[in-house]
Amino acid sequence: MKYFAYTIELKDDPARIEEYLEYHRHSRREVIEALAKTGILDEKIWIGGNRLFMIVIAEDDWDPKELSKYADTPAGKEWNELMSAYQQPVKEAKPGEWWSEMALVVDMDTELKRFGLA
Repeated sequence: MKYFAYTIELKDDPARIEEYLEYHRHSRREVIEALAKTGILDEKIWIGGNRLFMIVIAEDDWDPKELSKYADTPAGKEWNELMSAYQQPVKEAKPGEWWSEMALVVDMDTELKRFGLA
């Protein structure tokens, strides 16, 4: 399996952040189904302040470009348009990047194997 990590910020407005979280507490089936059809096995999003961190787990042959298939679905288009009103790229984002890809720093599984602990 492959892991991908991304970050983005929510606009710093507590009421809007709560609205964003409420949308995610009641995610729509069509959105989740469209994401799963791209080959994503699991996706988790955490929040700290107004910063979001997302991890995507996919098969080894998965390419993040597959997400364009999600974005082209009616559910994906609608959801992305709705969520973009709450989000803003992090200052470290590359030009044109919305969710900014993060680089892996530590992989404990690899380290356990390296030290013969797994």
